[in-house]
Amino acid sequence: TASAEPGPSRHLRAADAGRAGGSRGRGRRLRSSGGRGGHRAGAPGPQELRKGRSPGKEDPQNNTEQARSNLAGLAAERDRLQRQVHEMRGAVAETRRELSDQHEMQILQTTELRNTLASLQSDADSMQREQRRQAGSPKTFAGRAEVEGVMAKVESQEQRFARLENDLSSACAAQRAQLAEALQQGRQLAKGLEEEGTRRASTVAELQQALQQGQRK
Repeated sequence: TASAEPGPSRHLRAADAGRAGGSRGRGRRLRSSGGRGGHRAGAPGPQELRKGRSPGKEDPQNNTEQARSNLAGLAAERDRLQRQVHEMRGAVAETRRELSDQHEMQILQTTELRNTLASLQSDADSMQREQRRQAGSPKTFAGRAEVEGVMAKVESQEQRFARLENDLSSACAAQRAQLAEALQQGRQLAKGLEEEGTRRASTVAELQQALQQGQRK
């Protein structure tokens, strides 16, 4: 038969066995509780899910950059239209000055021709009066042919000046019509460019407002 162990030794081994069993039980409970309530390895936690972006939501940074790009393009287009309006106004003003100068020159030429014609007519009248006064004198018969030749020249000059005056009047009327048409076209083009510039400016203002709202967010 086995020899009986002392009482204290048996009690110590029993206590050690109880502690070991309790440790194994707690380990199984922790593993089982971890499998039921914990999350799988590698799966994102709640904080990570809160920090991440939802798949369907747009990136506000990209929207802001796109708005800035559109704003810059519209601003450049607005500047180009403003330059076109300025250039068109300058061209219309220059055309108006040129046509006005031409019209004034033609008026001056017409006035000079009229004065010349009046002077020639006065000379012809004087010669006719002198011819009638000396009609009864024998000395005047020799110079009658010369007087008639001068009268023919005066009449030819009168017809020539009449044609020139008519041509100048027609040219003035045509240039006035061209000036009126050019001014009307210039006004219509300037109006269209101003309307386009206003529309572009409104679009730029809307994009600026959207950009500011995006920056606030």
